Amino acid sequence: MGDSLTNAAEYAIYVNAFLKTRFPNEKIKVIYAGTDGERTVDMFARYQSDVIDQGATEVYILFGANDINRGLYPTGAESD
Repeated sequence: MGDSLTNAAEYAIYVNAFLKTRFPNEKIKVIYAGTDGERTVDMFARYQSDVIDQGATEVYILFGANDINRGLYPTGAESD
């Protein structure tokens, strides 16, 4: 699950390839859930439908860039 950093699906492709080559006898399904332009709050809003309801047992969440780019963190917050 992620924002535009994962929307190209390359991350899911790499994870799937890694898992298939390391665990060839396991039944593994990688669910892709990246959406352009989303902020953390947007991803949490669709977490149930896009992750849990799809039967995911493990989840990797990559988010945060859009929060920073949209000024949601106050100036100087990184030094607190």
